Amino acid sequence: MSPSISGALSAGGLYHGGMRVRLPAGGRPGRDVDLHEGPLAPLPPTRQRPPLAAYERQALAIIVLVLVGFIVHGVVHDVASTGQYVVTIILLVTLVLVVRTRPIPEAIVWAGTAAAIVHLSGGLIRVGDGVLYNASLGPEITQFDHFGHSLGTLVGALVIWELVIGDVYTATGRRSLLTVTVLAALGLGALNETIEFIATLIQDGSNVGGYENTGWDLVTNTIAGILAGLFIDLRLAPPPPDNTEDTNDLKPNDLKPTGHNTDDPGTSTNRTTDNSTPPSKQSAHPGPSS
Repeated sequence: MSPSISGALSAGGLYHGGMRVRLPAGGRPGRDVDLHEGPLAPLPPTRQRPPLAAYERQALAIIVLVLVGFIVHGVVHDVASTGQYVVTIILLVTLVLVVRTRPIPEAIVWAGTAAAIVHLSGGLIRVGDGVLYNASLGPEITQFDHFGHSLGTLVGALVIWELVIGDVYTATGRRSLLTVTVLAALGLGALNETIEFIATLIQDGSNVGGYENTGWDLVTNTIAGILAGLFIDLRLAPPPPDNTEDTNDLKPNDLKPTGHNTDDPGTSTNRTTDNSTPPSKQSAHPGPSS
């Protein structure tokens, strides 16, 4: 009875207890696996987080300074929702640092920094009787709130791809992982809407908006998530692994019979003929060999 297959995907395959599970060419985790009994295979070493790159340190320093500035601004101007926005940014930055296993591309780092500043500014800077998030050019769809949310969703999709999904896609080539990335980013957007809803229950005047505002947030988040998925597919995702052998590239010498026995006794690989002796000198009834 085969044990359940679960373990860590690595360059050598999957590991489960004392079973070493190797992936054949073109194999994928969860199917097409070959179990080999053997000694206990050690788990692959856990990758240590590399130190922050120079641009990552710069971006983190900017975010810290902006957070301190908005905390002071909130205290001075008595902005009730300061804690909500500050805690949200701190949690997101902490989560990225925990999950990070390699330097994040510089463009994504600066896009994430911009998204954090936009989110803090939109919710904490007063404009007229409300905040910047409530400002618009006229139609509801042009409200600054929707721009901030869509930017956060787009950056979230890129970060999720770089930190979680990209490696799995490289190993498996499953294009469905692009959809998973988009849905995960939309989940982050929905989580933000949940936080905003809780804020309306805790305090009055949270400037979150009503049902229509939430609906447009979800619409713009979806558009941004789809755009992020297209960008990842066109610019970030490597081509799927091709494990098929192109027979057109084979040379004639590569097609020589191997000489191994096959199930068909009549194949030429099972018959050996001494062609060094002319047919006329070969005996029709050879005698017993000495």
